[in-house]
Amino acid sequence: MSSAEAQNYLEQVSLIDQQLTVVTDDDERTSLLEMRADLLELIQLLNEQAEEGGSAEDAQSPAAEADNVNFDDFVGMRCMAPYPKAQLPISHHAAIILEVLPQDVTGPDKGLQAKVLYSHPMLNGMRPCSHFLAGTCRFDEKCKFSHGEVVRMADMDEYKDPDFNSLTVGSLVLSTVNAASPLWEIGRIVAIHKNDIAVRILKSNSEVSTKFDHIVPLEGDIEEVAENSHLTSPSEADASNENSRNEYWNEQKGDRCGNVTVGDLGNWYGGGLGLKLMQKMGYKLGEGLGKNSDGIVHAIQAKICPKNSSVDACMTGKVKVVDGIQKVKTRVKEGMKQTNNSVDVDIFTFLNRKLEQPPAKSEEEELKEEHRRLAKSSVKALGVQGLDLESELKHLRSKEKKLLEGIARNKHDKRTVERLKNGLAEVEKEIQRTQAKRQRVQSELGDRQKRKKDIF
Repeated sequence: MSSAEAQNYLEQVSLIDQQLTVVTDDDERTSLLEMRADLLELIQLLNEQAEEGGSAEDAQSPAAEADNVNFDDFVGMRCMAPYPKAQLPISHHAAIILEVLPQDVTGPDKGLQAKVLYSHPMLNGMRPCSHFLAGTCRFDEKCKFSHGEVVRMADMDEYKDPDFNSLTVGSLVLSTVNAASPLWEIGRIVAIHKNDIAVRILKSNSEVSTKFDHIVPLEGDIEEVAENSHLTSPSEADASNENSRNEYWNEQKGDRCGNVTVGDLGNWYGGGLGLKLMQKMGYKLGEGLGKNSDGIVHAIQAKICPKNSSVDACMTGKVKVVDGIQKVKTRVKEGMKQTNNSVDVDIFTFLNRKLEQPPAKSEEEELKEEHRRLAKSSVKALGVQGLDLESELKHLRSKEKKLLEGIARNKHDKRTVERLKNGLAEVEKEIQRTQAKRQRVQSELGDRQKRKKDIF
């Protein structure tokens, strides 16, 4: 009922009041008074109903306004979101909101949900699919990479910029292991020198060299990380009990390095006076050497050098010890050469980094690189490369001949002839490149033979 009906009833009440002033019959006056009382009661009920309706509308208006909020402002924002598909040591990861999903009132989870992309993935399932970002992925939900992970917005935390000033030796960080793998690993800083940082990867217990741009400090609650035995700091490792340390080294003794087994330090061929002195100074069999017991745990392998070997050759062989220290140094040097990549600030920088292609080398740079490679190659390697180029040139000439025959055979089909001519042009360019490469190889071989003659 509306306010117009209540106004109509009020008019009827006023008419009854006018009749009461005129009517003198008692029975008629009684019926009019009863009618007037009923109308007044009805008007009162209408007013109460109207007040209840107004309060309900006032209560529903904020909810309606909340439903009409535009969530487009959240798209592209950085946040800290959990990864629900795996139990990882870190509870919340840096992510970018890709889409805010419409609220499902009938579903079991009635809260707002959003699709996020993780900017520092630790698993392949967290890696954003580059084909999905480019709009060309055909696998949809079957893709092994991420097309956006659905996360409840109530579980997200506000994103905080990483605090690099708080980094010290022993701090936990996320670090990239190498340029080939885009996955991030949990590590602990073991040394800082200017812009270079040495990080020990906790999963593999290996050390890598990196830059400040390639690490992200881990802040907040990381209790799950601290509970793992392989994530302890050096000070905690020193305070650990003897049994757990011995068990750790016992696991390493099954590996073989060269002709000796890791953990053979202290066997019969190494049980001389030196070992006895080490035991007097506190060394325990099975532990690594060094203050933190993180050194080698094997006997040094004896190496017999060839007859008439130079001192340099002997020293080079001596450096290559059984624990692979030379390989570690080489890997660290390669890590030092990695280019600096700034931390992604917004979704556009993140997408550009995922989609950008490495700059193509110019022809002059490729020629210089090829000259350096040829200069470092042996005569035997140059001869093999020359034979390979001859075989490749023969194959290209055969392909060129078939294309010419196809053009002559399909001369009445313009579309086919055009396609064959395009292929022929590509083959001719490849023949020219192969001939030039073969000429450079032959020139290098000729120069070496000439230098050899000049010596004699």
